Amino acid sequence: MDQDYFDVKDIASRWELVPPKLPFEKYVILSLGTTSAGKSSLVNFLFGLYVKKEANAQQDTCFTIVETVTEGVFENYLTSPRLPPQDFTAEDLVAPVDDVYSDPRYGRVFVYLDTATTMSRYYTQLHKYSAEISRNHLFQTVLINEKYLSKDSPFSDYITKTILIDSPGFGSDSVAATELLDSFLGNLRILQALYSLSDINLFLMPATQLNMISNQLTILELSVLYSSVGAEQMEQIIRRALRAEKRERSSLLSSLVNRVVGKLPPTKSSLYQGTSTWEKTLFILSKVDLLSQSPSTLNAVYYELGGLFSKSFAHLPNPVADSILTLSLPNKARAVVPSQLPLLVERLKARARQSPYEKRVEIAIQEICTALLPVITSSWSRYLSTDKAALKAILARSVARLQDLSDGRAKRASS
Repeated sequence: MDQDYFDVKDIASRWELVPPKLPFEKYVILSLGTTSAGKSSLVNFLFGLYVKKEANAQQDTCFTIVETVTEGVFENYLTSPRLPPQDFTAEDLVAPVDDVYSDPRYGRVFVYLDTATTMSRYYTQLHKYSAEISRNHLFQTVLINEKYLSKDSPFSDYITKTILIDSPGFGSDSVAATELLDSFLGNLRILQALYSLSDINLFLMPATQLNMISNQLTILELSVLYSSVGAEQMEQIIRRALRAEKRERSSLLSSLVNRVVGKLPPTKSSLYQGTSTWEKTLFILSKVDLLSQSPSTLNAVYYELGGLFSKSFAHLPNPVADSILTLSLPNKARAVVPSQLPLLVERLKARARQSPYEKRVEIAIQEICTALLPVITSSWSRYLSTDKAALKAILARSVARLQDLSDGRAKRASS
């Protein structure tokens, strides 16, 4: 498999074709949502120690890749001079982060990498978007030293095999967005790429601020539509909408999004479509611990959320109830507030078991082959190359391996 993966990327390079997508080697969770939705709290909870500051305000202006690495790899990313060793108690590791760079755990338990170093580490997955990422400083990385991981974390069995990508908090509709309009297309390209590369997406919505999420739900819909409508057609629609916005001197992101959505053909809604469209997305209603715990209050929130889904998703069906979970923030009155946090952890584990690295690589191999074969077939130089035959052989081997992998999983499940 690894040799076929290397060969197909080499052939794609010779034909100057950028592969559709190359998977991360670990299970990828993409965390999306509004400002103050609890994304940083969820990161700290899943990794079992505090590496991000929690606050009721926007903390990040870029995507953050959070990953654990061995102590040796961790030390390779440290700048000189090295910090002296320091012991940390279990309580020290879960103490809130006030200032990242002055925190005594920085450089020992976790370290932040800037955009350039992040691009170097994840070049295979992100190089297609390197211009937008570098120009707008859209990525940073938090590396966690595996030496300090707690086995008491509910996700501990999977955390060393997981990458979590935490998005910056999206602002509300009322924010003037002249500067966002200029980078909207580049940001949307990156967001849809991350959506495509991820194994599961968590969209966090604060129960106390549902009035802020309508525009963000529409942006999520655009990211999903990229794969069904096609990137080329979507970008043509978006460019035309951008030109119209500039002519009318509009500065609201919501106005641009509504113009884009208005150019797309409508889709029919059904329960089945609602299940299949959002099969890799969980909608997380967070901060329920800050609401009155009376049934009438929670029912009113669910009713409001359903109305927002119907209003915001102009082309995709509403998600089904099973894909919506309610959470209280980790370490914030979970003992006395109903929360589906254990259910979320179990779903993340189940999806991790269903999405091994081998499966993702095989799918990538097949997508690259499928994209390359028509290019080679339509070129006159195909007669001078053996690449077409090689690709067909690689594709056949990959299909067989993926079938064997599926058969093996089915057999283990039935035994």
